[in-house]
Amino acid sequence: MWIQKLYALANIIYSNFIKTKFFKFGNHSRINFPATIYNPGAVEIGNHVRIGEHAMINGYINNNGPNLIIGDGTSIGRFFQVNSYLKVEIKENVLIADRVFISDVDHQFRNPEIAIIKQGVTEPKPTVIKQGAWIGIGAVITPGVSIGKNAVVGANAVVTKDVPDNHIALGVPSRMKPIKEFTKTNPLNKGAQH
Repeated sequence: MWIQKLYALANIIYSNFIKTKFFKFGNHSRINFPATIYNPGAVEIGNHVRIGEHAMINGYINNNGPNLIIGDGTSIGRFFQVNSYLKVEIKENVLIADRVFISDVDHQFRNPEIAIIKQGVTEPKPTVIKQGAWIGIGAVITPGVSIGKNAVVGANAVVTKDVPDNHIALGVPSRMKPIKEFTKTNPLNKGAQH
């Protein structure tokens, strides 16, 4: 019990130490140690945000304010990675599981004679996760995708197209269906009380 309290205290101290480096760091928000944060001045974090251990947060500095915005009440799991060259916005009350990857760019691979690491990145495309969405463990959200309000992205899904509000995206690449339709046919949800 005392170890958990000590660990929580250490994370509060760590968050208080790094928060001044961010464009904005909201009240009662916490990033758990250890985390890798590139260009925190390009990152805005709202109030009551939780980010788990081993997160990799990569904002790209520009003169137009923050390009990575994480809204109030959002909870993000461990080993999360986000890359924002132009704009990644995670709205309020989003739930993101462990090992999720979100980016607004990809690696170039046009020239087979040049190592991919030396080819740079694609043109950035804004990526948005809207209010109340749930991103399952191991999911990948590709550049230019919008995840709708209260939408669900299933575990290990690779999302290459927009997910409408109140839909679920499953598979590689993901396919979508309305949440109401999914819950009617899924035996795990029969009789569940919410």
